[in-house]
Amino acid sequence: MHLGDAVRKDLPDTDAGKYEVFVNLTKAIDYGIAQFYLIETKLGGAVDLYNRSVITTGNKSLGKIMLKKARSLARLWRTRDDKGYTAE
Repeated sequence: MHLGDAVRKDLPDTDAGKYEVFVNLTKAIDYGIAQFYLIETKLGGAVDLYNRSVITTGNKSLGKIMLKKARSLARLWRTRDDKGYTAE
């Protein structure tokens, strides 16, 4: 994944309601800063995935979001690299 790239993923249909979104991520030396979105709504703050060795973040809450009964689209956008360069 390069600076400014986005990954989109259709999620299964959900019932309407408020959901807390969790991720379990990998950190590594060549990873950068990522931002998560669900249905075009930003989830939490930017997540720094840089680490000198490969480790896990463990379960990390990205916050709560209200969903309608429908299929949802999740998006991960690499906003900055580990050197601080920012995607425009």
